[in-house]
Amino acid sequence: MCVNSGVHPALGEPAAALYRMIMQKMPAAPEYTEQTELERIERWRADALIRGGYDAEQAMAIAVRHDVDLHGAIELLEHGCTPELALQILL
Repeated sequence: MCVNSGVHPALGEPAAALYRMIMQKMPAAPEYTEQTELERIERWRADALIRGGYDAEQAMAIAVRHDVDLHGAIELLEHGCTPELALQILL
């Protein structure tokens, strides 16, 4: 059998047809969107703020503001501020 003939050596089918048949039966690969470094940092900041006492929405509002000191935001809650008042102060 000629190597360039396009015929599969075991099955006798053209290689391109065999490839198409296999690919049609394979499930689509899940899409993976890689996080950027900035997104990872903001997620880390939000997680820290949630652990500090903010709810998820409040935490994300603060986390994306890089001008807001993360430790200062948590300290406000530790010193008795409500999350709502802390948001007014910080933002």
